[in-house]
Amino acid sequence: MVESGMLPTEPVFVVCNARSGSTLLRYLLDAHPDIACPAETKVMNAARSVLNVNNDLAGNPTVELQVKKHGVPQPTPGSVTAARSFVTGLVSEYLGRHGKSVWCHKSLDTVHALDMTGRLFPRARYICLHRHAMDVAASMLESCRWGYGYFDIQPYVARHYNNIPQALAEYWTVRTKIMLMLEQSAAAPTHVVHYEHLVRDPESTLSGILEFLNLARDDKLVRKMIEEAFRIEHDPGAADWKIPFASAIQERSVERGRAIPGELIRPPVRDEMNAMLARMRYPVVDADWNTSSDVGDRTDRSLLSAAPVGTRAGALIDGLLAPRLAAYEGPVVRPARLTATYGDGQQVSWLIDSSAKKISCLDGGASPPLSITTRAEVLQALLTGGLPAQSAQRLDMLPVTGASGDDESQAVSRFLTTLLTA
Repeated sequence: MVESGMLPTEPVFVVCNARSGSTLLRYLLDAHPDIACPAETKVMNAARSVLNVNNDLAGNPTVELQVKKHGVPQPTPGSVTAARSFVTGLVSEYLGRHGKSVWCHKSLDTVHALDMTGRLFPRARYICLHRHAMDVAASMLESCRWGYGYFDIQPYVARHYNNIPQALAEYWTVRTKIMLMLEQSAAAPTHVVHYEHLVRDPESTLSGILEFLNLARDDKLVRKMIEEAFRIEHDPGAADWKIPFASAIQERSVERGRAIPGELIRPPVRDEMNAMLARMRYPVVDADWNTSSDVGDRTDRSLLSAAPVGTRAGALIDGLLAPRLAAYEGPVVRPARLTATYGDGQQVSWLIDSSAKKISCLDGGASPPLSITTRAEVLQALLTGGLPAQSAQRLDMLPVTGASGDDESQAVSRFLTTLLTA
């Protein structure tokens, strides 16, 4: 059992909007042998109370508290220590009781508590779970058909009681803006998950999460997580009211937002929402939002399909990576195979030779003993500078198979970091 007041690893926080698939993600992660992901415990709300109480008890007029620009005093070091001890004491006992080592906190409140989670756990990791704004709104309307007393949407509905789509779009925009700021900051390591990918390709999506967390992630284990997510008993608590009736992952709720009249969402909320949707490669809510019907039911209109991503990744290899390798002046490492995996299971590999300063596409045949695999979206973001704060961290966690030892693996990781993030 883990000692009270200590955590074996830094915690993982899921940051999300309501109706974005967070309970489904919680069930899947909780099925991993190392991850304990309870329901919404409100433990961080209690931690905030501990912070406030200890600040009040400090009460020393000679201690000059740092003050934010908006005038709220920063917690004292003593109050931070007390709050952290409070949380870790509870969590360490919970982990020990479940025989697990990683605490994953899933709560809708986290998006507005990032200042506190950063103070209490400065090395915490964050999973940012996104879903298209209009699908979130559609799911919210279904869940709130008897009232709007859930999910902290009351203030938005009160402001726009005669235009509920406008209220829900504003809710999504305010919270998603915070999530995107977290992803772009250098404050903490983050990993982006899309609900659409989670339900359509749970294997690759979960493998990406486990790769980010540096946990066991072989194919057999991931399949077992998916199979057992709805079979094992999860601790009770606040959750999606529909999930107890589910027995498998389903994608039928994707694109339900097409039924919501897009024209009801007014500027400037609509403009800001569309800017964020476009940034995440979602379709924007334009004049064709409710009229597009020329694609099949299984066509992925919510995110770029695998083919465009693959085509673009290949072009980036030729257009960006090859010139960087030609100008590379660092240490030479053994030739390695870089493989990009796509949501549909497709893989494309390239041979990177630092000695000959050459990149070539591998279409079968003999392969080098060293191999590095990453997801196509991550590779694309690395090459285009889309993950500046996380690039080195992500690359450091990429396993190098076939390496003779840690030194060789680290050398290849450093080489890739220099090459992909130039």
